[in-house]
Amino acid sequence: MCIVAMVIVAGAKPLLVSIFGEWPGFPSNYPAEDYDPRLTVQASSAVPVIQAAELYYAKHHQYPMEGKELLPHLRSSLKSEDPLHGWTYVHETEGYRLYSKLGWDAGLIYVHTASSSHWVFDPGDGSPEKKIQLKPSYPNQKHFIK
Repeated sequence: MCIVAMVIVAGAKPLLVSIFGEWPGFPSNYPAEDYDPRLTVQASSAVPVIQAAELYYAKHHQYPMEGKELLPHLRSSLKSEDPLHGWTYVHETEGYRLYSKLGWDAGLIYVHTASSSHWVFDPGDGSPEKKIQLKPSYPNQKHFIK
């Protein structure tokens, strides 16, 4: 049964490529680079979550243990089925990470520690992650935070 499922899944990618013209999302061999416009757009969707984490920190003097603790710091209009806009929040000893899946394998990661913050492109195929510089922005950011 598992072998049949693997064959079906393995056959799905060529079928989707033939239907859509390319594999949806970012492939693992995507040439991520500093100030990449596609990655910057994706990173912009994390801005409200980052701001909520900073508001939480200002109030509690620590970052939340779970992403759901950020919800009170997001505007009610953002509280939907996916209130973190596709980002997964992970608490770390000295800060947190936000992770967004970009396609079949690839992901974008925002790493925030006490001393620094940076973006990382993860190809997801076992090859090394790549630290990149992005300057995401969000129009009218103040409207997305309580």
